[in-house]
Amino acid sequence: VKTGEISWHNSDPLYSVDIHLPRIATAGGDNEIKVWEWNTKEISVKHLASLKRHTKAVNVVRFSPDGSLLASGSDDGLIIIWQRSESSGSSMVFGSDPDTDVENVENWTVVHTLRGPLEDIYDLCWSPPPTEGDPDAIDTLCLVSSSTNNTSVIWDVAKGKSLQQLEGHTHYVQGVTWDPMGTFIASLGNDRTCRIFSRGKGKKLFFSLFRTIKSKIQDENPMGTDAMVDVGQVEKKISKRKLFADENIASFFRRLAWSPDGSLLFAPSGIYQNSGLGTDNAEMYTTYVFARNSLKDPVVHLPGTKKPTICVRFNPNRYQSRVPEDKRIFALPYRMVYAVASLDTVLIYDTEGVYPLAILEQLHYAELTDLSWSADGGLLMVSSKDGYCSFITFDELEFGAKI
Repeated sequence: VKTGEISWHNSDPLYSVDIHLPRIATAGGDNEIKVWEWNTKEISVKHLASLKRHTKAVNVVRFSPDGSLLASGSDDGLIIIWQRSESSGSSMVFGSDPDTDVENVENWTVVHTLRGPLEDIYDLCWSPPPTEGDPDAIDTLCLVSSSTNNTSVIWDVAKGKSLQQLEGHTHYVQGVTWDPMGTFIASLGNDRTCRIFSRGKGKKLFFSLFRTIKSKIQDENPMGTDAMVDVGQVEKKISKRKLFADENIASFFRRLAWSPDGSLLFAPSGIYQNSGLGTDNAEMYTTYVFARNSLKDPVVHLPGTKKPTICVRFNPNRYQSRVPEDKRIFALPYRMVYAVASLDTVLIYDTEGVYPLAILEQLHYAELTDLSWSADGGLLMVSSKDGYCSFITFDELEFGAKI
């Protein structure tokens, strides 16, 4: 683990980070997006470009699946789509101070500025690449955003226009994620609900509300489940209690995530009330896991953290299993690795158990805000409101052989 002691955004808070090697993008409270070049040998970055069009803090930045585009969302209510220009040579950004600002090594141009009935943009997620042979595959590049106007919006990036507004939340929508199979969009808000929207059949891209998740199951095991879960068939006893924390947690973000195979949905900012801890209705913070074919109730909750969890991001690879089939918590023929960030801790898990593989604490002096993995799984980055990012690197076989 290494914390890059450089001036990422002039000491302003960092709200987001995204990796598409060799480039890394960061977004912060200085209203800018910065693009960096990653040096694997030295575990360091070099500034490539500062992107200046937003007029307020930038909360989220995400590379498109192929890395050709970069999307940013801001408190100014705008989503800007950027593209790297092939023109070479250094340049200063319009409006820059030549005495204090660093020159751009590469140039990025604005492809589209997406405007709608939006307020602060908190999260973004690109549509998955089309699956070969799927007649209903999404045939245009899209983006879904979440906002403080209590909605998520689906955008056609090629045309630069909105396609649909997803409604139902009664408060800010602080996280949104698109199912890798293209069927579901999930959003998480500080109205203490997770809403799942399902795509209709056919070529037309239209989603309707499939499920609202707000009550919770309450099993007798406060640390999750020890039984293997079939992601297709799940039965649990239900006790009606709130699943998610209220708006008082100290974060703008509840960044949820689907697993790379689309079989599992992980939702942070969970709370678990357990009467077995010595105090009636003792409350623990947790992250809930939902099976794709049983999205009504969580099938697992991860061991509690001291502070609320705010982000889940997956290593995009699949790895060979390390435990016997009857000992796996999910009935999957492989294992996937993911990271969960609470306000002050990063926990790394795999899908074969509920206990973390690693716990990383005291990385930063202020709340954590975002996570991102490299495509090869060798780099995990963490951003924080203290204005810094941490690099967590892994050896090639740290997680085992890839499938």
